[in-house]
Amino acid sequence: MLQTFRKFNESVVKTNFFKEEIGAVGYRFDPSVFMGALKVPEIPFGIFSVIGRDFNGFHVRFRDISRGGIRMIKSTEDNYTRNQMTQFQETYALSYTQKLKNKDITESGSKGTILMGLGKNHQGDISFMKYLDTLLDLMLVTEGVSSIYDAPEYLFFGPDENTALLMDPGAYYTQKKGYGPWRSITTGKSGTLGGIPHDTYGMTTRSVRQFVQGVQRKLGHKQSEKTKFVTGGPDGDLGSNEVLLGEESIVGIVDGSGVIYDPNGLDRKELLRLCETRNMVDHYKANFSDQGFFMHVDETNRTLPDG
Repeated sequence: MLQTFRKFNESVVKTNFFKEEIGAVGYRFDPSVFMGALKVPEIPFGIFSVIGRDFNGFHVRFRDISRGGIRMIKSTEDNYTRNQMTQFQETYALSYTQKLKNKDITESGSKGTILMGLGKNHQGDISFMKYLDTLLDLMLVTEGVSSIYDAPEYLFFGPDENTALLMDPGAYYTQKKGYGPWRSITTGKSGTLGGIPHDTYGMTTRSVRQFVQGVQRKLGHKQSEKTKFVTGGPDGDLGSNEVLLGEESIVGIVDGSGVIYDPNGLDRKELLRLCETRNMVDHYKANFSDQGFFMHVDETNRTLPDG
């Protein structure tokens, strides 16, 4: 344990721990100090940890200038412990994937996660602001923040699960905090701030759809004659927009609540209802064929219709 404390202290290059008034405790780590022995594809440029009263947060970035979404993870009693155990692993994997996606633009990839405490999902908006406030403390090195990191640091964020509507408030908050380039700190903002809201226009989904449609044109396939299995539920902007934009027959969807499957095609009208209300597939109410089913994420030892 003492060796771990020593490694922790060697890794920290910034913290607001000694600041009198804070929304959450924040640390900026040099990951090269403690990740060198780990079997990871690449050591990140920087890792931030934010510990709040109602949440726990991470932010991982692979270059000095990187951008990526902030994902808010809301749990139930059934999956909270699992989400807690895998939060950093998920953040790293999302960030590394974003780095690969951003290979042709000037900004590298980053990602952040906010894991809401058990029973604290309703505190999501204020926890997001505390997360942002803490990262701003470390970026601006405000009074009371201890730092041995000499270079200026600029973080950039985008929308992700449960944070799409927080990009405008986040930008305005950073303006009040005194951050100079406050308009650029978040993407996916409303048009009044010069942004393009990702959810409204189905940004990521449309680019994926163009890829799929290009393959279908090349192969001479018609959308309406094809089936599709979707990873990502109708509760999020990517999954819901994929249902709305595609014409294929959807045979399966998997999301955080479980999986619905029917080889004869799921009821499109019911899927559209789930997209409109932004509910997971455990709210699917239409009838299945004799081969269809819903399986909850926590079910085990279940015999499916095909045996």
